[in-house]
This record gives sequence, C-alpha cells and structure tokens, in this order.
Amino acid sequence: MTRKSFTFLLILAALFAKQTLAADFYAYYTHLKTSEAFEKYSRTGDFADVIVVAGTNKLVFWRGTSYLPYLENTKGKWPVDEIIPRRGDGTALMPDATNMFSHASIISANADSIVVLWRYLPLFEMNKYSHFPVDASQTQFAEELFTIRPDRKVSRRIRKPQERIDDWNRNLNLQANYDSISNWGDWSDWLYYIYPDGLAVKHMRLYTSGKLNHEWQEGMAIIGENSRPEDVIEQSPVYYYINDSGKVSQYDWKDAFTQKIDYASQRIFVANFKSDWDPFTICDFTGGDIYNNKEYRPYSVFCNWNHWPASLIRSDGRFTGFPDRASHSSLNHIFWNLYRTHTGDVPWYEKVMMEGMSNQKAVDLYMLSCSWMNPPLVTKISGADSVVYLQTERAFQIKAKSTAIRFSILAHEKQPLINPCFVVENWNSDQGCQFFCDGILLSEGKNFRQGIVRNTQGRQTLVIWLKNKSMETTEIEILRK
Repeated sequence: MTRKSFTFLLILAALFAKQTLAADFYAYYTHLKTSEAFEKYSRTGDFADVIVVAGTNKLVFWRGTSYLPYLENTKGKWPVDEIIPRRGDGTALMPDATNMFSHASIISANADSIVVLWRYLPLFEMNKYSHFPVDASQTQFAEELFTIRPDRKVSRRIRKPQERIDDWNRNLNLQANYDSISNWGDWSDWLYYIYPDGLAVKHMRLYTSGKLNHEWQEGMAIIGENSRPEDVIEQSPVYYYINDSGKVSQYDWKDAFTQKIDYASQRIFVANFKSDWDPFTICDFTGGDIYNNKEYRPYSVFCNWNHWPASLIRSDGRFTGFPDRASHSSLNHIFWNLYRTHTGDVPWYEKVMMEGMSNQKAVDLYMLSCSWMNPPLVTKISGADSVVYLQTERAFQIKAKSTAIRFSILAHEKQPLINPCFVVENWNSDQGCQFFCDGILLSEGKNFRQGIVRNTQGRQTLVIWLKNKSMETTEIEILRK
C-alpha cells in the first residue's frame, strides 16, 4: 500500500467516525497539539488521538499518555486508573515513548453507544537495536474496550495478556460492567443469618449498572475425591418440589428433562441425597430449569465437572473423567423476584432465600416456609415502639423503650410460629433477660438461647432464639434482669 492510499484511508476513517450522531454525543479522530517536549520530534499525522464527546464531558485517548484515557470537562482533567501496570521506554505518564505498541481505535459509533478499543503492550524493554523490543510477542498485549453511552456512563472491559488463545477468548479476566469513571464494576454482598436449628437466610445484594442478567442460584452437589455423583445423589427420586398449597411432587433423574414443572406455584426445592439430611431451598419461585441433559459424559449419569472447587488452574467447563479430586454436579436453577432495589449513582438489587439441610418431612418444611414467607401478626405491644418481622433476618425486630416488653404473636395454621428469633434494639445493658413464653419462665439451654451484641453505634442489642413450634396465639414477655 502506498503512503498516499494509506493517508486516504485514515482520512476516510476519521470522517466516518466524526459523523454527527447527536449534537452532544459523537466521537472523532484528531491531533491534539500540546507544548509537551515529545511533540517537538513526534512523527504524528492528523488522526492520532481519539475524543469522545458526551454533553460537556470528553473522554480523551491521547498519545501523551500512551492512550490511557482521561475525562475532561470545564472543571479539569481526571485520568482513569491504570489497571494493568505499564513500563516501557518512556516516562511514567507516557510509557511507550513513540507509541509503537499502543493505539486507540473507534470500533463503532451510533446513537446508543460509542465503542473505543485501546490495545497496548504493557511491559517491554528495548534492546540495542532501535525500535526493537526484547519481547513484543502478541501473547504479551492487553486490550481494553470502552463503551460510552449518551448518559455519560462508561463500561470498561479489560483483557490481560494470555499465553493461551483459549484463555484470551474466554475473557477470564473481565470485570463485568466496569465503569472507568467510578473504577467499580459488579460487586455483591451476601449476608447469612444462621440460627441453632441449622437454617440460614441468605440476603444477597448485587451492585451493578449493567443488565440484570445474573445467575443468583444454582442447585449443586459437591462431590469429594474418590466419590462419584451416584455415591451422593439419589436417582429415583432425584428431587422434590413443594408448591404453595403444600403438595409434594417428586421426579426421577431419567425423566427430569421431559417433565413440565409449574414453577410459578412452587416454593420449596429439596435435593434427594443418600443421607438422612437433604439440602433444601425456600423462596417464592417464578421460574426455573433443569440442568441441560446434554452436559453429561459416560463418567456419570449426572452432569459433573472438576474445574471447581479444587482445581489449581483455569479450566472452566472441564468434565470429570476420574474421581481423583473434588468435583461438583449441577441439578437446577431457580428464579424468583427481587426483594428490594435502589437507583441512583450506586444502584443495587436484592434477593432473599432460605437454605439449609433437613431431615424433616415435606409437611414440616412447608410449615417452615409459611412461618417465614407469611409470618404471624403481632399485637398488644407494650414497652416497645414496634415489633416488626424481618424476612431478611428471619427475626422479629423489636425497638425497646422500656425494660419490660410484652406482645402477642397471632400464630395459626397458615401463619405458624417456628423457631423464632427476637432482636431487641435499644436494650442498653450487658445483662440478658428473663424470657417468658405463655407465662412460663424459660431457662437458658438448647431450646432457649440469648446473647448481647453491639451495633455499629456501639449500643447493646439483645438477640434471643427460641426453639418453639406454635399454631396458636403466643404470649411473649421480655424483662431486663
């Protein structure tokens, strides 16, 4: 290609990229002229830099930083964080002195988004031959893909150097929905509230600015080494579902892929293990699926992989061929509605479910679900500003205003009281309580436990757990010792 034709292509690309998408949202190639020392000898054409305009803000990919972008507006300039360390033959600000191994390109530009690719060699050392690095193998390059939207939100996807092309293509080192302005991507907090009966409420919060297409649950069995899935999981039946009326349906593994399940009416899933105790999940199902029956191999009738939980290398999707290490078998997915959401600069989404291991009958699990999903009402409150049931904690939250608290719990068959927890705020004492249930003073032991914890303000909170099953109105009295 001649220099003339190459220049023509550059001009054509620049004109195409500068097409006006909107008066305040567009991208273009340009040549930023500065007084920096490197400019004096820089052999640079008119289209060496990239600028993305979104309202009064600009995201600038400039030669002077070897294309690490910076945000610019009327108040100043702010470089984005350098995630992958860079070092070459230049300065800390411009590691690639001539940008021989760094460039930025406009990949697409439309009314919905603008995509810019930054490709660079993070670490290199020049040898005695001019412009010839010691190691410029393609396996050493990194790529960062910036997606800018009209609302000025920016996602940043990073690919670190990889020796294997499969690892590069799998994007194993991407952080989902990365925002280069805030330097945050997707994060989550999981809070477990676990009580002496061995049951846990899982309160999950997901922080994301992207699409809500995350997997919140996967029914999975962990298989120890020298064991196969058939040693742990029963095939007939392989699991049970319990619906909103307490009806139990059971399914065999050989028929699981052809069975039609009315997930919207279900609330409990129980995996049938070869043990006295089986894992279960409780929530208000809206949908679900059975793990793909195409994802199994002759090693087992169940889907089974050993890339997790004990693999020492990146091997996602590796099927088990021999029981020489821990593995896992996936059975199903459950879908259910969000519990709570928050918008704004830090958007998040929450879901809640109950999990545990149980040796109870199906009818007992159903009553447990009723006590959690539809808890009994509380009346005749004295000595407290409020008594509110928190599904996220499986507990009655009590805001005390006196050293003597009394209330009635209107339990009945459809709203039973099962192993309740009471969290008494404003307790303001290091001493526990005298606890009366239906007028009987309970002694501390396996069926009645209490303790003092301090909240983030350092104030004492009384926590009580009671082993009790009731379908009748229950009178509670809590007195400071």
